[in-house]
Amino acid sequence: MKTEIVSFHADVAGRTYYSDHAIRLAENCKRLNIPHDIRKMKSRGEYRLNCLIKPKFIQAIMMEKKKPFVWMDVDSLIHNELLVYDEIEDKCDIGFAYQAIPPHIPINQPKASPIYLNYTPITLEFLQYWIDKCEENEKSNSLRVFDHEILMSQVLPVFSPKMRIAVFG
Repeated sequence: MKTEIVSFHADVAGRTYYSDHAIRLAENCKRLNIPHDIRKMKSRGEYRLNCLIKPKFIQAIMMEKKKPFVWMDVDSLIHNELLVYDEIEDKCDIGFAYQAIPPHIPINQPKASPIYLNYTPITLEFLQYWIDKCEENEKSNSLRVFDHEILMSQVLPVFSPKMRIAVFG
């Protein structure tokens, strides 16, 4: 596999849940020969606030690497090589995993992880919009939601018609 897995971890309240999972995910990637970049981030003191920085982290990595990668939550477990991601660079801007392939899906929303992100202008625009919406949510503090809810309710409805989106089971 050539497509890199990217993730971060930030523990909360003195616990090591995410640090422990970062070690597990790195070992998992090594065992399957998957390139990976898993970084420790300074905790913002609350799980929700740590989640809201996800699109900003993804954008920073995208600008640093200037190539496609797969975001994966640090507490994910990979069972097989993910070669499908190596075959889609010219075919999509972003890709999401579903519980089942549409239209036979019990929950009509992509999972929060994994997310394939291609280095394209529309993906960069998408990321900036997601960042802006997360920051607006944090500042307003009226509806305390996470990055994924913002992605589903505010970002994808705007960007779905503009992007080439891959769908994975």
